Amino acid sequence: CMDTHTGDVLAAVGGIDFVESTYNRAFYAKRQPGSAIKPLIYAAALEKGYTASSLWDDTPVAYNQGNHKTWKPLNYGNELYGKLTLRQALAYSNNIITVKLLESIGVPYFIDFAGKLGLSLHSNNDLSLALGTEEVTLANLVSAYTPLTNGGSRAEARTIIGIYERDRHAWTEYPPAVTPILSPAISFVMTQMLKDVMIYGTAKILKKFSQERPSAGKTGTTNDYRDAWFIGYTPQIITGIWVGYDKPRPGGKGFTGGAVCAPIWERFMRSA
Repeated sequence: CMDTHTGDVLAAVGGIDFVESTYNRAFYAKRQPGSAIKPLIYAAALEKGYTASSLWDDTPVAYNQGNHKTWKPLNYGNELYGKLTLRQALAYSNNIITVKLLESIGVPYFIDFAGKLGLSLHSNNDLSLALGTEEVTLANLVSAYTPLTNGGSRAEARTIIGIYERDRHAWTEYPPAVTPILSPAISFVMTQMLKDVMIYGTAKILKKFSQERPSAGKTGTTNDYRDAWFIGYTPQIITGIWVGYDKPRPGGKGFTGGAVCAPIWERFMRSA
């Protein structure tokens, strides 16, 4: 959980039991973000001139991978919606439209864009990047979302505010590292789109919370239900939740960001 304006880390849980394992998963464990990467792709598209109301079709398409292999991305549950606006496609976490959108803006363009947000993605990636196949840490992903809630400025996670050196009787201050990345307009539009996720989209379990206070966010679920995510924010704080096993294994059907992480997020955010 971070302060959206300064990047100050207000709370971090790195595991279940420190005695059992001292490994801090919040900062160091790299996992596939699944659909939690999608808002960054849509933000990159808006920066390139696409609009939230542009219409896209989710008719399935197959991509040639060489060696007589093809890749055919499908929506979660294999449902088809037909024509959707980008705003609706993000709310429903539509895989096919997101892959088409990434193809349209170009993988190299998105990798460069993600780099500005603090995510170093490999340049040898293909369109599967749209479905969150590249591993990231929870802390980095939460930080990458901060421009969406902070008027376009990215706040780096800050865990040390200052250090006092006893021998020299001197303080070393660590000011917040906040960098303008997006235009305030794109930041605003993205937040409006991510509000829909909580009203009628994949995190509609949070509809009541979203009606009580301004909030927005995105779910993430990876292949075989191995990782579940929810990154959400209010104007003041942003909190990311990841649930999974250290040695990746399927969590079982229904192990999704909306079903598993969103309720944890709400429980924490109500107190926070």
